[in-house]
Formats: sequence, structure tokens, C-alpha cells
Amino acid sequence: MNKYFDEIRKAIQATHRCDAVHMESVHVTQSLAGKTAWDGEVEAFKMGDSSKANVCFAWGSQNAQSGRWNIYYGIGHRPRPDRS
Repeated sequence: MNKYFDEIRKAIQATHRCDAVHMESVHVTQSLAGKTAWDGEVEAFKMGDSSKANVCFAWGSQNAQSGRWNIYYGIGHRPRPDRS
């Protein structure tokens, strides 16, 4: 597994005490006052049944001096397909 994905997965599991499985990478561009504030990849993880949410969107960066990872994420609910 990719070290980056593994670091994010471990952070999600440690915080939310549930399994996390990488689903996809999504390119996101965020603008503020007409200028690009952030442009990069966000990772989507499926969260295990023991979590209050079913998806976690996360990204991270590695500190050049310490080598430690800074992980940022938000959790939520991804719509489930209508089974009717």
C-alpha cells in the first residue's frame, strides 16, 4: 500500500476506532475571492460500520524536517443508492 494512503488510514482508524478503506482520489480546486486557494488531491476512504459516518475525505503533507505527517480530514455521509 502507498505510504501516504497508509498514514491517512492509520490516522482515521486511531481517531474514529473503525476500519478505513481507500476508495478513490479526487482532484479538488478551491477558490477564494477569485483566486486559487488550494489545488490538489483529496483521498476518499470508506469508514467501517462502527463509525457514525460512512466516508472520510482526507489529505496530508509530510514535514520536511521531522518527517512526521500532518493529516487533515472531514467525515460525512455519502448518499446510498436507492434500492427501490
